[in-house]
Amino acid sequence: MSKRMNRQTFHFEGRFMALLALAAVGALGVCLAPPAAYAQPSEIVFKAPGLYPESLTYYAPAQKFYLGSMKFGKVGTVDMTGNYQTVSDDPGLISTLGVAQDAPRKRLLVCISDLGLSGRTSPATVNKTARLAVFDIESGQLIRIVDLVKSVPGRHLANDVVADSDGNAYVTDSWGPYVYRVTPEGEASVFVHDRRFGAKEGKVGLDGIAYSPEGYIIVNHYDRGLLYRIDLKTRKVTLVRVRLRMPGADGMFFDAQGRLYVVQNHLATPKGHNAVTLLESKNHWRSAKVVTNRQFPATQVQGVIMPDGTVYALRDKLELLLAKKPDADTFSIAPIDLK
Repeated sequence: MSKRMNRQTFHFEGRFMALLALAAVGALGVCLAPPAAYAQPSEIVFKAPGLYPESLTYYAPAQKFYLGSMKFGKVGTVDMTGNYQTVSDDPGLISTLGVAQDAPRKRLLVCISDLGLSGRTSPATVNKTARLAVFDIESGQLIRIVDLVKSVPGRHLANDVVADSDGNAYVTDSWGPYVYRVTPEGEASVFVHDRRFGAKEGKVGLDGIAYSPEGYIIVNHYDRGLLYRIDLKTRKVTLVRVRLRMPGADGMFFDAQGRLYVVQNHLATPKGHNAVTLLESKNHWRSAKVVTNRQFPATQVQGVIMPDGTVYALRDKLELLLAKKPDADTFSIAPIDLK
């Protein structure tokens, strides 16, 4: 992910464009599907030249992954055999980052930002964009695009999104110290403003987000590797006590047992590792302990858990886009074994 188009844009490039890893997450839609579809999980390789997806979610009724595009701003799908298909190429989609779903309402939620990497970038939108696109997940029809920062000054980057049980969407801002809320009717507001969420220019602040039906969300700070718990009723922000720091923390998601997966990378911080960490908590995420932490050779930015419990991670090759190397032709969604 990068930042500005002029000198400021590529000032970010170095470690910040690495930002591409932002993101994530947190989106998973878990509905039952035929178990045969997941009998022997293998890496799903798909061809989509220059796509550079930054996040994904799995929609079980269609047995497809939905993902965005850092470079083209598209929204597309990948099936279990690796067939990619564009769902939307609306001109309002600059760069599409976090992708999640509101399964009960059959809505797809997509973060729109501008890091200066898209063909649709402009001086008016670079590092100033935080929007949420809402689609009908079955038809692919764009319902609305919501501006999250119309009256919020400063630099902004909508990174990751998740929906609660009432259909409210929560979006992290990696440039500004904010978490936004968007109602099912499309009304946007600043849900939390906390200075701990901020980051100096050239670094990444908030990234991934995960929702618990117990009534709170967990957000992570990419550069510092910290987790924060936000109570959805009181809006109180509490640091989650974890002995392990996770710099490069990107996409996150809960499993059926209430354990939290954190996907990490090194794209925007030299302190980061390509890893997946599994955490559990016995006190409603006031503190947590590490169940396992495993490093992988490939860069990963986001993950999902399937109906059968298989964990997949998106391998998007964003490092090539950041380094301005020739575009990658293929990308993959790989099963992750933490044992």
